[in-house]
Amino acid sequence: MKKAVVIASGSSLELSGVLDVLTRYDKKDVGILVADRSLLDVIKKGITPDKFPFFYSCLNENIITKAGHDLLPDFFLHPEIYPLTKEITLFYNQLLEEKRIEVLNMLGFQMRKFNRFAKGPAPGPEIKTGGNCGMALIEIGRHILKIDKVAFIGLDLDHSNSWKDKPDLNELILTRSQLIDDLIKTGKNVFSLTRLGNLHGKGIEETNIHAFLKD
Repeated sequence: MKKAVVIASGSSLELSGVLDVLTRYDKKDVGILVADRSLLDVIKKGITPDKFPFFYSCLNENIITKAGHDLLPDFFLHPEIYPLTKEITLFYNQLLEEKRIEVLNMLGFQMRKFNRFAKGPAPGPEIKTGGNCGMALIEIGRHILKIDKVAFIGLDLDHSNSWKDKPDLNELILTRSQLIDDLIKTGKNVFSLTRLGNLHGKGIEETNIHAFLKD
């Protein structure tokens, strides 16, 4: 596969109109990689596995908030999603608890494991996620699925509050550093489909959805 769009969950997703363009797109030459939090909204828009040559999602953690709220039902337990689960490959890493894997298997998702960097040894390909699901999908697209051109939308990282006590290790810094490292190793940029958010700089080429789909 030559091209894929990573759909994360930042505010630029709603402000850009990218989903509207993808909803109308009728060529089967681009894949979809959508973050767990955005899966329901994307499907409700009409962006579904039957319209694209491949359709992936990702769990980067157990998705339980610090306050103890379990986000798994919020993200996955919906009648709009149930009929499509067998057509969706869900990437997960070694941190996901077995009981949660069982639930997702029961729902019908095609499960595929990866080894999240620095989280302990595990089978499967190793991925540096930058601490966020959007970046995990970019790396999965580039290094596991071997997609030539990967674009992203919604990866704004403007509300990241991880590692507050270690400013050099927050999600934005880690993501920028990984994209620069990828550029050095592969000679390829990723494509940002918006000028919104904080993720800009080396390793990123700014474009728009129309130009990306046309190229």
